[in-house]
Amino acid sequence: MRKILIVSLALLTLSGCSAALGNFPQTSDTQVQLATDNFRIIRPDVKGSSHGFSLLGIIPLSQPSYVNALSDLCDKGYRSASGSVALANVAQEYQGTYLILFSIPKITVRADIIEFTKE
Repeated sequence: MRKILIVSLALLTLSGCSAALGNFPQTSDTQVQLATDNFRIIRPDVKGSSHGFSLLGIIPLSQPSYVNALSDLCDKGYRSASGSVALANVAQEYQGTYLILFSIPKITVRADIIEFTKE
């Protein structure tokens, strides 16, 4: 009976699998009040993206990166800023184009870029 229990636990441990398609790692220790006129929108709905490539849809040769998508967004949006800026209304999308021999996964990050003004 004990051998069956040990074998069952070993099989359960070895047979489990999980896949994470993405996450939104948002952490902040700063609180800002956006209810007053202490900010202006520099650019609304700025998008940054990162692409990958998978052979046969299951063999990843390159993965899309959340960091690269966020860097692309910042490169497009921070050009006209002169003061303190932040991202507001941030959203992340994961898409994949699947064809017969390959697939192209894509991460898109979109946000409004705001600049804080003096009250």
